[in-house]
Amino acid sequence: MLLVADFTYVKLVTGVFVYVTFVVDAHAGTIVGWEASASKHTRFVE
Repeated sequence: MLLVADFTYVKLVTGVFVYVTFVVDAHAGTIVGWEASASKHTRFVE
């Protein structure tokens, strides 16, 4: 298992922007966790 993380800033259909964070198992190619937040200052992102 090799875990990697990435986050991006996306615009929702409502016009609101949020940060979406993904944790991916690079070997299996599966998402093992994710979170969306209006702020990048969350425990999941840090």
